[in-house]
Amino acid sequence: MMKPMKMVMSVARRGLSTTASRSLAAQQMTVRDALNSALDEEMARDERVFILGEEVAQYDGAYKVSRGLWKKYGDKRVIDTPITEMGFAGIAVGAAMAGLRPVCEFMTFNFSMQAIDQGSLLKPTLSNSTSMRLMHSYNGLTRSNNIPIYAVVRPQINPLPIGDVLNKKQIGDPTKQNWLDEIGDILNEINQIRAPTVGKTDKMEAARMIVVRRRKMKKHKLKKLRRKMKFEWAKVRQRREMRKEKAFQAKLIAQIKDAEAFNAEKFVADKLQKAKETPLPRYWKGRRLPAFIIKEKLETQLLVINSAAKTFYMSAGQVNVPIVFRGPNGAAMGVGAQHSQCFAAWYAHCPGLKVISPYDSEDARGLLKAAIRDPDPVVFLENEVLYGSSYPIDPKVLDKDFVLPIGKAKIMKPGKNITIVAHSRAVEISLQAAAELAKKGIDAEVINLRSIRPLDVETIFNSVRKTHHLITVEQGWPQSGVGSEICARVMEDETFFHLDAPVWRVCGVDVPMPYAKTLEANALPQPKDVIEAATKILGGKK
Repeated sequence: MMKPMKMVMSVARRGLSTTASRSLAAQQMTVRDALNSALDEEMARDERVFILGEEVAQYDGAYKVSRGLWKKYGDKRVIDTPITEMGFAGIAVGAAMAGLRPVCEFMTFNFSMQAIDQGSLLKPTLSNSTSMRLMHSYNGLTRSNNIPIYAVVRPQINPLPIGDVLNKKQIGDPTKQNWLDEIGDILNEINQIRAPTVGKTDKMEAARMIVVRRRKMKKHKLKKLRRKMKFEWAKVRQRREMRKEKAFQAKLIAQIKDAEAFNAEKFVADKLQKAKETPLPRYWKGRRLPAFIIKEKLETQLLVINSAAKTFYMSAGQVNVPIVFRGPNGAAMGVGAQHSQCFAAWYAHCPGLKVISPYDSEDARGLLKAAIRDPDPVVFLENEVLYGSSYPIDPKVLDKDFVLPIGKAKIMKPGKNITIVAHSRAVEISLQAAAELAKKGIDAEVINLRSIRPLDVETIFNSVRKTHHLITVEQGWPQSGVGSEICARVMEDETFFHLDAPVWRVCGVDVPMPYAKTLEANALPQPKDVIEAATKILGGKK
């Protein structure tokens, strides 16, 4: 009688065990899935959000971050582009200026160098002049609030002061030939002057008088003619300026009408249709062509630095550029010198950009949602190696409204002996080093920066005032890196007086990234490097 009961209890236990394991597994999420879910929820939340980049649609992205989004949202919101970073980055910036919220994916941020410095403006273009100023009204043309583009025009040119005797209706069209004929008549008249009758004894004096008289008359007549020619040329210049102003006003009116009728979605669709009609060759004789050969400039070229970052400032705060540039950044595994660079310090150097460098799944999900909702351009630096890594997450992170604040660091592990500041994959290295240091009795505090610009210096300062020691860890080069900026900030603040030892930077080796696996490992920071730095700084103190 007890046997069936035992079987039921056993099955129940197995069911509870399975449910518990599933619940535990649900608390783990890869960085790739965190990014994918953030994109999905933001596209569902705001129809202005769209994705464009190389292989983001039908191929589900080079790293499968956009997996399933093309099937769900279609061609209009998940757009495959040709291999032309300068082209689709320009389209994305132009769409952001027009009110959309593009997410521009670079297959790797090493390719973003193709889009970092192009500068022609999005059509319809506006007039430029040596003396430029913002115009709110011009000759009766009052700018309405619904015009999305601001006209930059030259001031009105005043007519030349040529006297009150001028009458515009009486201005003729003197020609050069008329003036030459008049000069010829005057010279002929001068040549016909006869010498006065004189005696033979006064021939020399008479000849001299004739020469003097001719010279005086010629000088007087030519001087009078020059004044007349100068007067006529002034009228000609005035008419030219008036014609220029009329043409300029007509062009301005046409541009304002074009701006009112501008449709960002249609513009993007036309550009993509044009690109599809003239596809770029990717292969030749069975071999894939290098990227620099198949690059093709599109008509509109805007960029990360010179357009996205500076438009808000240059428009006096009237034009926002809500765009996200995202993709893998930094060293991967065996991809060589040209595909292993960290651009955190590069982009953080530019005012107008916000630069984010997430570490785990919580960072990736919360910060990407915040970046998409932000009204300013955001550079979102991911790490290729971390895409497949799983991290535990709190249930609140899965909420569709979960957003992390940009510019706020996170203390990953509290400590009291030394502060270790890192971002992206370097956080993992720092945590591993902190675990080893704990075995030696050294309690290290690990700070995950999350945001490179703006930089959360207050969290760093408070930690240093507590531990009195500081190490920065990054995979980028040491020269002018993120660690260098942190050192400078600490030195410029009164926190400097709380340090008991110099700040130590643990960075990538100052060489191009080697291709060989062993050399690559030695060129990047390792936990042993952080442990060695902490041991030297503390010098046996705890």
